[in-house]
Amino acid sequence: KTLLTSTADPTVLKPDGLTPANAFNMGSGRLDLDTAMDGGLVFSKPSFANGTCVLNCGWTNTIKNIGDTETTWTASVTADMGLDIVVLPETVTLGANHQTSFNVQADVSTLTPGTWYFATITWTDDSGVFPPATMQVVVRPATSTNPLMLSKSVNKTSAKPDDVLNYSLKLSNFNTDETTFFLMDPLPTNLTYVPDSISSNSSYNLVDNQIEAQITLDGTVAVVEPYNWGGFFDLTPYKYIDLDDACGAACDDTAFNINGVGFSYFGTYYNRIGVSSNGFLQAGGATSATASTQFLPNSAAPNNVIAPLWTDLNLDAGGDWFYAAVTDGVYNYDVFQWTNVPQYGTSELYTFQIWFVYGTDAIFFSYGSFPAGVANYNTTIGIEDATGLVGDTFYNVTSGTVTGTLPNLASATPDLIVSTILDSETVTYQATVDVTDIQMDKVINIVEISDSNSNILDRAYALTKLDFYKSWFPIVSK
Repeated sequence: KTLLTSTADPTVLKPDGLTPANAFNMGSGRLDLDTAMDGGLVFSKPSFANGTCVLNCGWTNTIKNIGDTETTWTASVTADMGLDIVVLPETVTLGANHQTSFNVQADVSTLTPGTWYFATITWTDDSGVFPPATMQVVVRPATSTNPLMLSKSVNKTSAKPDDVLNYSLKLSNFNTDETTFFLMDPLPTNLTYVPDSISSNSSYNLVDNQIEAQITLDGTVAVVEPYNWGGFFDLTPYKYIDLDDACGAACDDTAFNINGVGFSYFGTYYNRIGVSSNGFLQAGGATSATASTQFLPNSAAPNNVIAPLWTDLNLDAGGDWFYAAVTDGVYNYDVFQWTNVPQYGTSELYTFQIWFVYGTDAIFFSYGSFPAGVANYNTTIGIEDATGLVGDTFYNVTSGTVTGTLPNLASATPDLIVSTILDSETVTYQATVDVTDIQMDKVINIVEISDSNSNILDRAYALTKLDFYKSWFPIVSK
């Protein structure tokens, strides 16, 4: 595979015929089978990507000479402005069928968080016998590896010497059980802690010049509860992907994976959702389309379930099932809708939706109608996390036993909202800007949290630019 990707032609243009394509548009580029036949290298993986790169990140790969003679290869990099990519070692000499490892390091400390940046690594045979081998790098800077677990903010984006900066660190527990976290926030050399400014749940270590805290938080609680989302709104005119058309005449017990549905669920951000014809979804992708319902949470597969109405539906017997992407001008929404879909073996029809507010953790269930005999069929409305240990069932029917009540479509709260209740705590303190090195033009303040075994769980940072040049260097005139 990497022989094909590394010898592909990356000089591809976007549909406008003018703008160079990036890795998201073209992958590795246009495949060139003739060049691939002449290639001299293969790799353990074809490219490098990181969507939560905090200041810097890296990867390890293996490079192998598939030629029958010793060759020397040198790496060069072309990258978007501000993206610093280093390949170590830069030059490798490999005997026939020999391999070695190399590292790629990305420095994104000067780049804008939340924006994707691109680079290309090109390995060139010093002898000129083999064609160059290219590898794509895709990276998105972030201020936290998981901002839902740990975030850090500062009150000033720019500052002068002697300015006081106010820092705030928020920690949330997404574990199922009570968990103790250990927080360490070393102050950089151009910051001085303001005495007695720290919140009562933490302390300042003078010897190590760092903020420290040991914080114990309760486990996560998940809730599905009534809410007024506006009631059911038929999105049939706005359907984007007709799922029952996609599966044709074999839609019963079918699942699809839809990419690009961005949402947070139990503290993890997903860009893919699996959706089953039987009225449930799985964050991150489908592992099942089963009609066998569960009382949630349940550690048995499938897990990471979001079930607006999980029951044995039969799209082969009628109804509509689709995905829609809509906007109200403020927020974007990803919606899955089942319309007049019959219960298997009956003429009883269901109509319902699930709404994801793009880029957030907001999830809503809306219902158009329930059949009169709904209590006769195994059914679940509820959610659970990836472990199947945390979740909530709002309504369930198992072998005729009913737990909970269906949403009241005539009430002021006809819809349901999915909520993840987290135990959180905030640490605050102040620090004064110093000038110990005029080469340092910014304050980068990094915090890390770890578990009781010193395993780092997350890290985050806050950045303030320094504008001391204006005040430190006087204007000299003749």
